[in-house]
Amino acid sequence: MSSEPLFVLVPGFFGFVQLGNLRYFAGVEDAMARAMERRGVTGDIVVAEPSPTGSIRQRAQAIWRLIEESRAGGDIHMIGHSTGGLDARVALALGPDERPVDQATVERVASLVTVSTPHLGTPLADYATRVMGSPALSRLAKLAAFLVGRRRRLVDFGLAMGGWWTRMDDVFGQRDTVLDEIYRDLLSELSPDVRERLKLFLTNVAEDQSLLFQLTAAGCDLINATVSTPKHIRHGSVITRSPKPTPQGLRGTGSLYGVALFVAYGLAYALAARSREGKIAERAIDADIVDPPLERRDNDGIVPSLSQVWGEIIAVVEADHLDVVGHHRRDVGADWLPSGSQFDGDDFDQLWDRVVAFGLEREAASLPTRQPSCMTAAE
Repeated sequence: MSSEPLFVLVPGFFGFVQLGNLRYFAGVEDAMARAMERRGVTGDIVVAEPSPTGSIRQRAQAIWRLIEESRAGGDIHMIGHSTGGLDARVALALGPDERPVDQATVERVASLVTVSTPHLGTPLADYATRVMGSPALSRLAKLAAFLVGRRRRLVDFGLAMGGWWTRMDDVFGQRDTVLDEIYRDLLSELSPDVRERLKLFLTNVAEDQSLLFQLTAAGCDLINATVSTPKHIRHGSVITRSPKPTPQGLRGTGSLYGVALFVAYGLAYALAARSREGKIAERAIDADIVDPPLERRDNDGIVPSLSQVWGEIIAVVEADHLDVVGHHRRDVGADWLPSGSQFDGDDFDQLWDRVVAFGLEREAASLPTRQPSCMTAAE
Protein backbone atom coordinates (compact mmCIF):
# COMPACT_ATOMS: atom_id res chain seq x y z
CA MET A 1 0.00 0.00 0.00
CA SER A 2 1.49 3.33 -1.09
CA SER A 3 1.99 6.13 1.48
CA GLU A 4 2.03 8.79 -1.25
CA PRO A 5 -0.83 11.31 -1.42
CA LEU A 6 -3.88 10.44 -3.46
CA PHE A 7 -5.78 13.13 -5.36
CA VAL A 8 -9.34 12.15 -6.27
CA LEU A 9 -11.01 14.14 -9.06
CA VAL A 10 -14.81 14.02 -9.10
CA PRO A 11 -16.70 15.15 -12.25
CA GLY A 12 -20.01 16.98 -12.23
CA PHE A 13 -23.42 16.61 -13.88
CA PHE A 14 -23.27 14.24 -16.88
CA GLY A 15 -19.77 13.50 -15.67
CA PHE A 16 -17.60 10.71 -17.03
CA VAL A 17 -13.95 9.75 -17.06
CA GLN A 18 -13.56 9.22 -20.78
CA LEU A 19 -15.86 8.49 -23.71
CA GLY A 20 -13.81 7.63 -26.77
CA ASN A 21 -11.04 10.22 -26.70
CA LEU A 22 -13.28 12.80 -25.02
CA ARG A 23 -12.21 13.44 -21.43
CA TYR A 24 -14.12 15.34 -18.76
CA PHE A 25 -10.94 16.61 -17.06
CA ALA A 26 -8.99 17.61 -20.17
CA GLY A 27 -5.36 18.11 -19.17
CA VAL A 28 -6.12 18.54 -15.47
CA GLU A 29 -4.22 15.42 -14.41
CA ASP A 30 -1.15 16.56 -16.36
CA ALA A 31 -1.31 20.05 -14.83
CA MET A 32 -1.58 18.58 -11.34
CA ALA A 33 1.30 16.18 -12.00
CA ARG A 34 3.49 19.13 -13.03
CA ALA A 35 2.47 21.01 -9.87
CA MET A 36 3.49 18.03 -7.71
CA GLU A 37 6.76 17.62 -9.62
CA ARG A 38 7.67 21.26 -8.97
CA ARG A 39 7.30 20.52 -5.27
CA GLY A 40 9.24 17.28 -5.36
CA VAL A 41 6.10 15.33 -4.49
CA THR A 42 4.99 12.07 -6.07
CA GLY A 43 1.43 10.89 -5.76
CA ASP A 44 -1.47 9.32 -7.60
CA ILE A 45 -4.33 11.08 -9.38
CA VAL A 46 -7.52 9.14 -10.02
CA VAL A 47 -10.88 10.15 -11.49
CA ALA A 48 -14.17 8.94 -10.03
CA GLU A 49 -16.92 7.79 -12.37
CA PRO A 50 -20.24 8.28 -10.59
CA SER A 51 -23.65 7.89 -12.15
CA PRO A 52 -24.00 10.80 -14.62
CA THR A 53 -27.36 12.01 -13.26
CA GLY A 54 -27.92 9.71 -10.28
CA SER A 55 -28.47 10.86 -6.71
CA ILE A 56 -25.64 12.59 -4.90
CA ARG A 57 -25.73 9.89 -2.23
CA GLN A 58 -25.04 7.18 -4.82
CA ARG A 59 -22.41 9.32 -6.50
CA ALA A 60 -20.73 9.83 -3.13
CA GLN A 61 -20.49 6.09 -2.59
CA ALA A 62 -18.65 5.78 -5.92
CA ILE A 63 -15.88 8.01 -4.52
CA TRP A 64 -15.22 5.63 -1.63
CA ARG A 65 -15.26 2.61 -3.94
CA LEU A 66 -12.57 4.24 -6.06
CA ILE A 67 -10.46 5.06 -3.01
CA GLU A 68 -10.78 1.46 -1.79
CA GLU A 69 -9.64 0.15 -5.17
CA SER A 70 -6.65 2.51 -5.23
CA ARG A 71 -5.17 0.98 -2.07
CA ALA A 72 -3.61 4.33 -1.20
CA GLY A 73 -2.04 4.71 2.23
CA GLY A 74 -1.14 8.40 2.29
CA ASP A 75 -3.17 11.58 2.64
CA ILE A 76 -6.29 11.79 0.49
CA HIS A 77 -7.25 15.02 -1.27
CA MET A 78 -10.71 15.26 -2.84
CA ILE A 79 -11.34 17.74 -5.66
CA GLY A 80 -14.85 18.06 -7.06
CA HIS A 81 -15.87 20.09 -10.07
CA SER A 82 -19.45 21.39 -10.15
CA THR A 83 -21.75 18.68 -8.72
CA GLY A 84 -18.63 16.68 -7.90
CA GLY A 85 -17.99 19.08 -5.02
CA LEU A 86 -21.35 18.19 -3.49
CA ASP A 87 -20.61 14.50 -4.06
CA ALA A 88 -17.39 14.82 -2.07
CA ARG A 89 -19.08 16.73 0.76
CA VAL A 90 -21.79 14.07 1.06
CA ALA A 91 -19.19 11.28 0.83
CA LEU A 92 -17.54 12.62 3.98
CA ALA A 93 -20.91 12.60 5.78
CA LEU A 94 -21.93 9.04 4.88
CA GLY A 95 -22.31 6.61 7.76
CA PRO A 96 -20.00 3.58 8.16
CA ASP A 97 -22.65 1.26 6.73
CA GLU A 98 -22.83 3.32 3.51
CA ARG A 99 -19.16 3.35 2.59
CA PRO A 100 -16.83 0.42 1.79
CA VAL A 101 -13.85 1.87 3.70
CA ASP A 102 -13.04 1.97 7.39
CA GLN A 103 -12.89 5.05 9.62
CA ALA A 104 -9.10 5.14 9.39
CA THR A 105 -9.37 5.78 5.64
CA VAL A 106 -11.88 8.57 6.21
CA GLU A 107 -9.49 10.19 8.66
CA ARG A 108 -6.76 10.25 6.00
CA VAL A 109 -8.77 12.76 3.94
CA ALA A 110 -6.71 15.91 4.44
CA SER A 111 -8.39 18.39 2.12
CA LEU A 112 -11.44 18.98 -0.02
CA VAL A 113 -11.55 21.53 -2.83
CA THR A 114 -14.76 22.39 -4.66
CA VAL A 115 -14.47 24.01 -8.08
CA SER A 116 -17.47 25.88 -9.55
CA THR A 117 -19.75 23.93 -7.20
CA PRO A 118 -23.40 25.00 -6.68
CA HIS A 119 -23.46 24.83 -2.88
CA LEU A 120 -26.63 26.95 -2.89
CA GLY A 121 -27.99 25.38 -6.06
CA THR A 122 -28.31 26.83 -9.55
CA PRO A 123 -31.38 28.38 -11.21
CA LEU A 124 -30.69 26.20 -14.27
CA ALA A 125 -31.67 23.15 -12.22
CA ASP A 126 -34.83 24.88 -11.00
CA TYR A 127 -35.71 25.76 -14.59
CA ALA A 128 -34.95 22.26 -15.90
CA THR A 129 -37.11 20.55 -13.28
CA ARG A 130 -40.04 22.87 -14.07
CA VAL A 131 -39.85 22.98 -17.85
CA MET A 132 -38.22 19.76 -18.97
CA GLY A 133 -38.15 17.58 -15.87
CA SER A 134 -36.67 14.14 -15.42
CA PRO A 135 -39.29 12.25 -17.52
CA ALA A 136 -38.26 14.10 -20.69
CA LEU A 137 -34.57 13.52 -19.97
CA SER A 138 -35.27 9.84 -19.31
CA ARG A 139 -37.16 9.38 -22.58
CA LEU A 140 -34.44 11.06 -24.63
CA ALA A 141 -31.71 8.97 -22.99
CA LYS A 142 -33.70 5.74 -23.48
CA LEU A 143 -34.17 6.51 -27.17
CA ALA A 144 -30.48 7.27 -27.64
CA ALA A 145 -29.43 4.11 -25.76
CA PHE A 146 -31.83 2.04 -27.88
CA LEU A 147 -30.40 3.45 -31.11
CA VAL A 148 -26.79 2.90 -30.02
CA GLY A 149 -27.45 -0.64 -28.82
CA ARG A 150 -30.08 -2.02 -31.22
CA ARG A 151 -30.10 0.05 -34.41
CA ARG A 152 -26.46 -0.07 -35.33
CA ARG A 153 -26.98 0.24 -39.07
CA LEU A 154 -29.08 3.35 -38.59
CA VAL A 155 -26.50 4.81 -36.22
CA ASP A 156 -23.63 3.91 -38.54
CA PHE A 157 -25.44 5.61 -41.43
CA GLY A 158 -25.97 8.70 -39.31
CA LEU A 159 -22.30 8.71 -38.33
CA ALA A 160 -21.25 8.40 -41.97
CA MET A 161 -23.43 11.39 -42.81
CA GLY A 162 -21.95 13.27 -39.86
CA GLY A 163 -18.44 12.56 -41.12
CA TRP A 164 -19.41 13.82 -44.56
CA TRP A 165 -20.83 17.00 -43.06
CA THR A 166 -17.74 17.71 -40.96
CA ARG A 167 -15.65 17.48 -44.13
CA MET A 168 -18.03 19.55 -46.22
CA ASP A 169 -18.27 22.42 -43.75
CA ASP A 170 -14.48 22.77 -43.93
CA VAL A 171 -14.99 24.02 -47.47
CA PHE A 172 -16.88 26.97 -46.01
CA GLY A 173 -14.22 27.67 -43.41
CA GLN A 174 -15.93 25.88 -40.54
CA ARG A 175 -12.86 24.07 -39.25
CA ASP A 176 -12.13 22.67 -35.80
CA THR A 177 -15.66 23.27 -34.49
CA VAL A 178 -17.43 21.62 -31.55
CA LEU A 179 -19.07 19.26 -34.04
CA ASP A 180 -15.63 18.33 -35.39
CA GLU A 181 -14.38 17.65 -31.86
CA ILE A 182 -17.35 15.42 -30.98
CA TYR A 183 -17.03 13.49 -34.21
CA ARG A 184 -13.23 13.17 -33.99
CA ASP A 185 -12.98 12.23 -30.31
CA LEU A 186 -16.17 10.21 -29.83
CA LEU A 187 -18.07 9.22 -32.94
CA SER A 188 -15.57 8.72 -35.78
CA GLU A 189 -14.50 5.29 -34.55
CA LEU A 190 -17.46 3.96 -32.57
CA SER A 191 -15.76 0.70 -31.63
CA PRO A 192 -17.69 -2.01 -29.76
CA ASP A 193 -16.03 -0.90 -26.51
CA VAL A 194 -16.87 2.78 -27.02
CA ARG A 195 -20.37 1.88 -28.18
CA GLU A 196 -20.91 -0.19 -25.02
CA ARG A 197 -19.61 2.59 -22.75
CA LEU A 198 -21.83 5.13 -24.47
CA LYS A 199 -24.85 2.83 -24.17
CA LEU A 200 -24.13 2.31 -20.45
CA PHE A 201 -23.78 6.07 -19.95
CA LEU A 202 -27.13 6.74 -21.65
CA THR A 203 -28.81 3.89 -19.77
CA ASN A 204 -27.64 5.32 -16.45
CA VAL A 205 -29.08 8.70 -17.40
CA ALA A 206 -32.38 7.09 -18.38
CA GLU A 207 -32.71 5.11 -15.15
CA ASP A 208 -31.95 7.82 -12.59
CA GLN A 209 -32.28 11.62 -12.84
CA SER A 210 -32.40 12.32 -9.09
CA LEU A 211 -29.60 14.82 -9.50
CA LEU A 212 -31.84 17.33 -11.27
CA PHE A 213 -33.83 18.17 -8.14
CA GLN A 214 -30.85 17.91 -5.82
CA LEU A 215 -29.14 20.79 -7.66
CA THR A 216 -32.07 23.16 -7.13
CA ALA A 217 -31.92 25.78 -4.39
CA ALA A 218 -34.31 23.68 -2.29
CA GLY A 219 -32.30 20.50 -2.80
CA CYS A 220 -29.01 22.14 -1.86
CA ASP A 221 -30.64 23.83 1.13
CA LEU A 222 -31.41 20.37 2.48
CA ILE A 223 -27.84 19.20 1.84
CA ASN A 224 -26.42 22.23 3.66
CA ALA A 225 -28.74 21.64 6.62
CA THR A 226 -27.72 18.02 7.05
CA VAL A 227 -24.12 17.74 5.82
CA SER A 228 -21.07 19.01 7.66
CA THR A 229 -17.39 18.54 6.90
CA PRO A 230 -15.21 16.85 9.55
CA LYS A 231 -13.13 19.44 11.38
CA HIS A 232 -9.80 17.80 10.56
CA ILE A 233 -10.30 18.41 6.82
CA ARG A 234 -9.11 21.63 5.23
CA HIS A 235 -11.74 22.77 2.75
CA GLY A 236 -11.78 25.52 0.19
CA SER A 237 -13.37 26.65 -3.05
CA VAL A 238 -12.46 27.91 -6.49
CA ILE A 239 -15.04 30.42 -7.71
CA THR A 240 -15.62 31.11 -11.39
CA ARG A 241 -17.37 34.00 -13.09
CA SER A 242 -17.51 34.65 -16.80
CA PRO A 243 -18.19 37.79 -18.85
CA LYS A 244 -21.77 38.89 -19.33
CA PRO A 245 -22.76 38.17 -22.94
CA THR A 246 -23.45 41.24 -25.06
CA PRO A 247 -24.60 41.69 -28.68
CA GLN A 248 -21.02 42.70 -29.54
CA GLY A 249 -19.98 39.14 -28.72
CA LEU A 250 -21.72 37.91 -31.86
CA ARG A 251 -19.18 39.76 -33.98
CA GLY A 252 -16.53 37.18 -33.18
CA THR A 253 -18.63 34.11 -33.84
CA GLY A 254 -17.76 33.77 -37.50
CA SER A 255 -20.05 30.81 -38.19
CA LEU A 256 -23.50 29.36 -37.65
CA TYR A 257 -21.96 27.07 -35.03
CA GLY A 258 -20.56 30.08 -33.22
CA VAL A 259 -23.88 31.94 -33.33
CA ALA A 260 -25.81 28.94 -31.98
CA LEU A 261 -23.31 28.30 -29.19
CA PHE A 262 -23.14 31.97 -28.24
CA VAL A 263 -26.93 32.24 -28.08
CA ALA A 264 -27.05 29.09 -25.92
CA TYR A 265 -24.40 30.57 -23.61
CA GLY A 266 -26.33 33.83 -23.39
CA LEU A 267 -29.52 32.01 -22.42
CA ALA A 268 -27.73 29.88 -19.81
CA TYR A 269 -26.00 32.95 -18.37
CA ALA A 270 -29.31 34.84 -18.12
CA LEU A 271 -30.98 31.93 -16.30
CA ALA A 272 -28.03 31.45 -13.92
CA ALA A 273 -28.13 35.17 -13.12
CA ARG A 274 -31.66 34.84 -11.72
CA SER A 275 -30.44 33.40 -8.41
CA ARG A 276 -32.38 34.60 -5.36
CA GLU A 277 -30.22 32.75 -2.87
CA GLY A 278 -26.83 34.26 -3.68
CA LYS A 279 -26.95 36.92 -0.98
CA ILE A 280 -26.57 34.20 1.66
CA ALA A 281 -22.97 33.68 0.60
CA GLU A 282 -21.93 37.35 0.67
CA ARG A 283 -21.18 37.10 4.38
CA ALA A 284 -18.38 34.68 3.56
CA ILE A 285 -16.60 37.13 1.27
CA ASP A 286 -14.16 39.78 2.41
CA ALA A 287 -14.14 42.78 0.07
CA ASP A 288 -10.33 42.83 0.26
CA ILE A 289 -10.14 39.32 -1.21
CA VAL A 290 -12.24 39.70 -4.32
CA ASP A 291 -11.81 42.67 -6.63
CA PRO A 292 -14.20 43.53 -8.11
CA PRO A 293 -16.58 42.17 -5.48
CA LEU A 294 -18.86 39.33 -6.41
CA GLU A 295 -22.42 40.39 -7.19
CA ARG A 296 -25.66 38.44 -7.07
CA ARG A 297 -25.96 38.15 -10.85
CA ASP A 298 -22.35 36.99 -11.41
CA ASN A 299 -22.11 33.44 -12.71
CA ASP A 300 -19.99 31.20 -14.92
CA GLY A 301 -22.72 30.38 -17.43
CA ILE A 302 -24.01 27.51 -15.30
CA VAL A 303 -23.65 28.27 -11.57
CA PRO A 304 -24.03 31.60 -9.71
CA SER A 305 -20.62 32.68 -8.42
CA LEU A 306 -21.90 33.38 -4.91
CA SER A 307 -23.35 29.87 -4.80
CA GLN A 308 -19.81 28.53 -5.17
CA VAL A 309 -18.43 30.05 -1.96
CA TRP A 310 -17.60 27.41 0.64
CA GLY A 311 -14.73 27.23 3.13
CA GLU A 312 -11.54 29.12 2.31
CA ILE A 313 -11.50 30.99 -0.98
CA ILE A 314 -8.58 29.59 -2.97
CA ALA A 315 -9.18 31.71 -6.06
CA VAL A 316 -11.78 33.72 -7.92
CA VAL A 317 -11.20 33.03 -11.60
CA GLU A 318 -12.44 34.99 -14.58
CA ALA A 319 -13.50 31.90 -16.51
CA ASP A 320 -16.58 29.95 -17.44
CA HIS A 321 -17.79 26.65 -16.00
CA LEU A 322 -15.87 24.46 -18.45
CA ASP A 323 -12.70 26.56 -18.89
CA VAL A 324 -11.33 25.41 -15.56
CA VAL A 325 -11.49 21.70 -16.41
CA GLY A 326 -9.53 22.13 -19.62
CA HIS A 327 -12.19 23.04 -22.18
CA HIS A 328 -10.94 26.56 -22.81
CA ARG A 329 -10.90 27.63 -26.43
CA ARG A 330 -10.72 31.06 -28.03
CA ASP A 331 -12.54 30.16 -31.27
CA VAL A 332 -16.26 30.64 -30.51
CA GLY A 333 -17.31 27.88 -32.87
CA ALA A 334 -14.95 25.43 -31.15
CA ASP A 335 -15.76 26.38 -27.56
CA TRP A 336 -18.41 24.34 -25.71
CA LEU A 337 -19.28 27.41 -23.62
CA PRO A 338 -18.16 30.48 -25.63
CA SER A 339 -18.06 33.00 -22.80
CA GLY A 340 -15.31 35.11 -24.31
CA SER A 341 -13.24 34.82 -21.14
CA GLN A 342 -9.52 35.43 -21.44
CA PHE A 343 -8.70 32.27 -19.51
CA ASP A 344 -5.79 30.51 -21.24
CA GLY A 345 -3.29 27.70 -20.83
CA ASP A 346 -1.04 29.62 -18.44
CA ASP A 347 -4.01 30.50 -16.23
CA PHE A 348 -5.13 26.87 -16.34
CA ASP A 349 -1.72 25.63 -15.13
CA GLN A 350 -1.54 28.24 -12.38
CA LEU A 351 -5.05 27.50 -11.15
CA TRP A 352 -4.36 23.80 -10.74
CA ASP A 353 -1.01 24.60 -9.17
CA ARG A 354 -2.94 26.53 -6.52
CA VAL A 355 -5.35 23.64 -6.01
CA VAL A 356 -2.50 21.18 -5.50
CA ALA A 357 -0.73 23.67 -3.22
CA PHE A 358 -3.85 24.03 -1.11
CA GLY A 359 -3.84 20.30 -0.41
CA LEU A 360 -0.10 20.11 0.14
CA GLU A 361 -0.07 22.95 2.64
CA ARG A 362 3.56 22.68 3.63
CA GLU A 363 4.73 22.69 0.02
CA ALA A 364 2.42 25.60 -0.77
CA ALA A 365 4.18 27.75 1.80
CA SER A 366 7.61 26.98 0.35
CA LEU A 367 6.90 27.58 -3.33
CA PRO A 368 4.87 30.71 -4.17
CA THR A 369 3.39 30.96 -7.63
CA ARG A 370 2.79 33.95 -9.89
CA GLN A 371 -0.66 35.41 -9.52
CA PRO A 372 -2.37 35.06 -12.92
CA SER A 373 -4.02 38.12 -14.37
CA CYS A 374 -7.46 36.48 -14.40
CA MET A 375 -7.38 35.39 -10.79
CA THR A 376 -7.73 36.88 -7.34
CA ALA A 377 -7.31 34.94 -4.13
CA ALA A 378 -6.70 35.27 -0.43
CA GLU A 379 -3.04 35.64 0.49
